[in-house]
Amino acid sequence: MRSQADARCAGGFTRREFLNAAGAGVMLAAATPSLARAASTQTLRLGLIGCGNRGTSAVIDAIRADPDTVLTAVADVFPERIEQGLASL
Repeated sequence: MRSQADARCAGGFTRREFLNAAGAGVMLAAATPSLARAASTQTLRLGLIGCGNRGTSAVIDAIRADPDTVLTAVADVFPERIEQGLASL
């Protein structure tokens, strides 16, 4: 059996504490939709970490959904994936 100190995440939280805080954040965002979504006159800037199929597809979907969306940063451990992902956009 693991001790309580071993069950803590890198930030010093237990998984249960993290999930409680994350749930509260989701509830706050749902209660205040005007704060969770940028105004339609503002540009939504995306950053992509991990340029595999899933991440690149998500960026494509976001750009198609809102014409004011711009990809501003990309990162991947493998440089060739960055090149492939950008080429598919």
